Amino acid sequence: MASCRWNGKSFLLDGTSVIQTADGGYIALGTNATYYDNPEGAEYVNASYLLVKTDADGNLTWTKTIPQEDPHETLSLVIPTSDGGFALAGTKPIAVQVNYGKGIIMPMNVSQFYLVKANSLGDIQWNRTFIKDDSKSQNIYFHNFIQTNDGGYALNGTYIFSSTPLIWCVKTYSSGNLQWNRTINAGGYAIASSILQTSEGGYMLLGQNYLQGSGDSLLAVKLDSSGNTQWIKEYPNLGRYTSSSSCGIATSDGGYMISGSTYIDNQGTYGLLVKIDASGNLLWNITYGEPDSRISSVAQTADNGYVFAGSTESSAWIVKTDSVGKIEGQIKFKNPKVFINQPNQIIVTTDGGYAFVGDWNLQIGNPTTDQKFWLVKLSPTITTPTMTPPTTTNPTPNNGSPSFSNLLIAVLVITMVSVGAGLALVYFKKRRRFTDSSLKSS
Repeated sequence: MASCRWNGKSFLLDGTSVIQTADGGYIALGTNATYYDNPEGAEYVNASYLLVKTDADGNLTWTKTIPQEDPHETLSLVIPTSDGGFALAGTKPIAVQVNYGKGIIMPMNVSQFYLVKANSLGDIQWNRTFIKDDSKSQNIYFHNFIQTNDGGYALNGTYIFSSTPLIWCVKTYSSGNLQWNRTINAGGYAIASSILQTSEGGYMLLGQNYLQGSGDSLLAVKLDSSGNTQWIKEYPNLGRYTSSSSCGIATSDGGYMISGSTYIDNQGTYGLLVKIDASGNLLWNITYGEPDSRISSVAQTADNGYVFAGSTESSAWIVKTDSVGKIEGQIKFKNPKVFINQPNQIIVTTDGGYAFVGDWNLQIGNPTTDQKFWLVKLSPTITTPTMTPPTTTNPTPNNGSPSFSNLLIAVLVITMVSVGAGLALVYFKKRRRFTDSSLKSS
């Protein structure tokens, strides 16, 4: 089974994104804040973004703080760039005069895409903002971004005007200056959670769409290199789908994998993987876990299988599958408290292992001093102990998903192993606990 090479928790709010650097270390992005227990109720104040750089063993190398200038500002993802640095993206509010027609013009704070470029040491080189139309915009939600083959960047999100949501894509040059932008109307309430570049230089958008009267469906939108729509495909009847910010990846066979969670009536929420080919044809879909399970991120492994990170019953949950989604092994990080351990992004590391970043002791809607930024490194092998399954079996949401009783065995075994004081060393060989003093910005 997988061993936890190191496990760092710092006194921050959460961890949202992680990349591996050329020296074998890691850069993780998170949000820092001060816990304030005032008479009207606890809250987080003085929020800022924090970049944490570690070496390959999880030792802290440097940190950088980026002030949050507005409570509605976000920086949620970090990606490596071709020059050895990295880029960050999110949204930034701006005050505009919105034209509602018939001579009605009113001030409003709206969001715009926010793109930040940094060098390998975390020093900011430039930042750019993009707004669809400052006289009409009501709001913009950022979902994902990539560096493109020409050194530029492509960002995608949702643009809302007069309650009509549209997918919005922005393409920049390597300098961050705008090259083009496009809106896509998928005919419903569409959210493209991922943008990927295709082999011929176009783009694939992956997410979900809601059509009134028809329910939820998965969504794939193919764009050419100039951002023009080539086709739109939907995948209904997979339950009520809930996508995630890291929901889509390109796969080695030229196709795509979509991850997230789906709500199945009268059963609950389950993790979901959906595989499509390069033309958008559905190949297979599998649900995972027990009720209250979610997948937040997926990556492809060197053996053409997959590893995904998510949560199940408030515990962090890492699962390795083969190329057709069959579970090969899994590990669960059970929280001794009543809070949630939530991985937000997982990556495959150069040694064949895995690293993920997330939230430790997350308590949704209730600020707490226990909530922390969480960075974990796992060894390459994730295997589940072999045991004879019980005679009682549980129904599965579809024929392709693994047996719930087998999943429960794996969870129980991992939990029991991690409880014993000596056996806990199987998982936690090294720990990294960053103190307040060690997190001062360099």
